[in-house]
Amino acid sequence: MARRRRQAGGRRAAGPEDGRSWLRGVWYAAAAATSWSFGYTSMFNSDLWFHLAAGREIWQRRAIPAVDSWSFTAAGRPWHNHEWLADILFHAWAAAFGIEALVYWQWAVLIATFTVLFHLLQRLAGSRPVAWLLLLLALAVAAPFFDIRPHLYSLLGFVLLLELTLLRPPSWWVPALVLVWVNLHGGAVFGLLALGLLLAAWLAAPGEERDWRQALAAARRRLPRAVGIAVASGVAALVNPHGVAALLYPLRLAAAGSSASRTTLVEWLPPFAPGGIQSPVFPWAIAVAACAAATILGFGGRWRWRRRSWATLTLCGLTLAMALESRRFITLFAIASALLAAVAWRALRERLARLPRGVSGLEPLAAAAAVAFAVTRLLPYPQGTAAFLPLTRMDRLPVDTLDFAAANDLQGRVFNYFLWGGYLDYRTGGRLAVFLDPRSETVFADETQRRYMRVHFLRAGWEEVVRESAADFVLWPT
Repeated sequence: MARRRRQAGGRRAAGPEDGRSWLRGVWYAAAAATSWSFGYTSMFNSDLWFHLAAGREIWQRRAIPAVDSWSFTAAGRPWHNHEWLADILFHAWAAAFGIEALVYWQWAVLIATFTVLFHLLQRLAGSRPVAWLLLLLALAVAAPFFDIRPHLYSLLGFVLLLELTLLRPPSWWVPALVLVWVNLHGGAVFGLLALGLLLAAWLAAPGEERDWRQALAAARRRLPRAVGIAVASGVAALVNPHGVAALLYPLRLAAAGSSASRTTLVEWLPPFAPGGIQSPVFPWAIAVAACAAATILGFGGRWRWRRRSWATLTLCGLTLAMALESRRFITLFAIASALLAAVAWRALRERLARLPRGVSGLEPLAAAAAVAFAVTRLLPYPQGTAAFLPLTRMDRLPVDTLDFAAANDLQGRVFNYFLWGGYLDYRTGGRLAVFLDPRSETVFADETQRRYMRVHFLRAGWEEVVRESAADFVLWPT
């Protein structure tokens, strides 16, 4: 009986004190609505169109194209399509509900991702209001990068991996997650790195052991499970059309700091470099993470949840290093920094006196305020398919020009504006072969991308590049 009471007490300590189900429901509704309200980033989404074109081609051929057939500069070159499953899902969604309904896909993935994150935060922090504030911080940091692209699957995969490993013994469902993830987006490679850190934290700081001998004995008991999950996840990651190349490709791209993609595409540039997408809240998130790390390092040695503190510290350090190298990883850091701050808050609460009971009695008002905040943010925006056109900036696409090309059956080579390449792929399927499109490093040689950039910025010799391309048409913004 005493043991049952201690276990029950431990479970209560792992989350917020107030267990009223209706209040939990209100907080989760607030988290979902808040996540939705940040899903209105207007971005010239050039990648979406080649993903739709690829999904259509895979569906029609019942095979994944191995070589390029949409360009005249890389025709016949290998196409490393590591996002083939995401392409099929995009095509299937658009075929079933219409292209404009892809905004529902984006919102659904965002809501699922950040609602799971809220669940993790409130368990770690022991306070739903604090968890919601940290969720708000993560959303504000990551929101500039939200658009209808497969990279959202990696955000969802990351929080699901945390759900399966951080608050419980690592689950045998992790290899299944990796199997799906690796065929949706290259971010699965990051997932494997994160899994290694989470398993190491589970082994090195297992929990309540009083001295190093007990900790070592616990680690030995856990080692077979950790090794089994790691090996099974590694094998699962190889179950994809490209085998080990699907894992080496993102690592090679990240390591190739002088490649055309790393030096010419603004999404690969460091976060404080001028131009491209910026996250104004990113420096504040770094400051919060630094304070959280100092708190944990100051109090964590005497804190019983060592495993969670070291897991979140290492994940935050990894994602910050990645984000400082390339702004495209800021979204992962936003999640990791919120988790670290939640653990730091719990560490402070363990060390300091508990809040007065009257403060916790204000939680229903705080939940109502969170819902009101989310609803207020949502009201100015369309909540249906009308959001698709402004969110994807279709007004910047050559829709009428390609209507004309289709009506007159134009075919040939096009020296095209880079950000229109994917839309050309989607509308013509290679009948108008492009010079370059946003598939970039998965298809095109570095030299092709550099020659394009000479024209894009009107550098010396740009006329020769256009002339030597032997293009039949030029399609460029006026």
